[in-house]
Amino acid sequence: MNTVLYTFEIRALRKALALVWKDFELIPCRVDSVVSGMPKSDHEDIRVAMNRAKNVLKSVYVDSGICVGGMVNSDEYGMFAKS
Repeated sequence: MNTVLYTFEIRALRKALALVWKDFELIPCRVDSVVSGMPKSDHEDIRVAMNRAKNVLKSVYVDSGICVGGMVNSDEYGMFAKS
C-alpha cells in the first residue's frame, strides 16, 4: 500500500488553501492508492488521485477532499519526476 505523506506537500497545500480561505481545517490522511508503486503515466497518475480522493472521503467526514501526488515519466530525454 502506497500511503506516504510528505511534509513539504502538506505545507504547500496549507499555504495555497490559506490564500483562498481564511478559516479551513486541513486533515492529512493516509489512504491506499490502489495502484502498486509509482505512477508512470498521466492516465495512471489521475487514476491514483481519483482512488485516493474516493478513499479519503470514505474514511473521514469532510466537506471536500484534495489529493496530492506525483509520478515518474520516462521519455527520450530521460526520467522526470513531477508532482
